[in-house]
Amino acid sequence: MNINYSISHLRKLDIDDIMVWNLLAEGKKPGQIARELKLSAPAISHRLKKFQNLFGKDIFEYNGREYKEGLSEKGKNISKEFVKALLSLSNLEKC
Repeated sequence: MNINYSISHLRKLDIDDIMVWNLLAEGKKPGQIARELKLSAPAISHRLKKFQNLFGKDIFEYNGREYKEGLSEKGKNISKEFVKALLSLSNLEKC
């Protein structure tokens, strides 16, 4: 994969997206995430669709056609990278 494509692809994400993803990885449900981050339920739903568009529909576990509120193995691997990104950003405060 071309690194320039990867970077431009990821530029579609913002810090709130990464925070939403991290809470999903912790097993929180979309409604819980919305309350915790003070976002609307449609805003969370929009972010779930955004993740699917960026990384593929196979990042979540499904029960038939419905989101089962869990990450697939692919989603868990992406989560590890998001955690690294959040830790790096939090280290900026120490500078």
